Amino acid sequence: MNQPTQQSSGQLSQASNVTGGPVFRASARIHEFVERYNKSAGQDMLNADQIVNKLKESGVINDETSAALNPEELVNIIGVTKPVAMALCRAMQDDPKRSHAPSRPSRLRAESMTIRQLLEGYDPNDFGAPIVRELQERLATVPNSSSRQPPVIVFNQDGTLDVDTSEQLINWYILGEPLVDYVHTSTGVKRTHVVGELPQQIVGIHPITRENLLSSGQGIDGFNWAHCSLACRQMLYLAVEAGELTRDTDRLHLMTIYQMASNEESGLGLLQNAFPRAAVKFLELEQTGGLPSLKRIRTRSSSSDQTDPASLARDGIYGHRGTR
Repeated sequence: MNQPTQQSSGQLSQASNVTGGPVFRASARIHEFVERYNKSAGQDMLNADQIVNKLKESGVINDETSAALNPEELVNIIGVTKPVAMALCRAMQDDPKRSHAPSRPSRLRAESMTIRQLLEGYDPNDFGAPIVRELQERLATVPNSSSRQPPVIVFNQDGTLDVDTSEQLINWYILGEPLVDYVHTSTGVKRTHVVGELPQQIVGIHPITRENLLSSGQGIDGFNWAHCSLACRQMLYLAVEAGELTRDTDRLHLMTIYQMASNEESGLGLLQNAFPRAAVKFLELEQTGGLPSLKRIRTRSSSSDQTDPASLARDGIYGHRGTR
């Protein structure tokens, strides 16, 4: 009689661990973060279940503990960009004191901060933060900003804010100087951004559905297209253009196509036999250097992604929008 009671007790303990333990809390926070991120992006850029599974497989989160994360680990484990990794790390923080301590300055505190203090506390992922609002209000009085926000935010290569250059830009605009798209710094030319805008990201394109891929090459279909050569992905892209393949290909057919494209030795040949019209177009574009790059520029402030794969491949640059 005692044995079933002990088993039931163990089952209850395990259930409690699942619904209230580190894995459960981490999973809930990841799903909340991904929901907000995808909503701001306008499409499903991240897959919460895949992120949770990868973190569990790597041992970062388990039934006993939820290890402290750092952006570098997340970039390597789940294949996201540094800014996204930094934002996810903040969302994953498991600090019991967090509910008793403010995670960001209050509106009143932001109003008393200097420009440099505002920049040092600036987080482009925290859209409604008092610091973001305060910066926007102060910049609204800058000369030449009557019709648009002045682009004052400059990011470093790793996605962190270049505070010195951003502060110099604000002082430059206060003096009435014209708004600029790019600035020259000691580490090279950098693009300027308005407050609340994330850095431009070059993201991969799914060769069939045209949706954005994660930086790891993962698509929302569950396949990692980075395992397929660029030539194979270009063939599939052209097959859709030629009408030999549809964007809404069913799962079984997609799996067959992926298996062909991921074949390192004969993948391109298999696809050329399956899609002859696309094969002819592939050879023509290969000779003229016009094959699609299968990349697009993505910014959060854009209403849509700026996509011209062929021109990106030819030009090798991403354009200069001119003085704002």
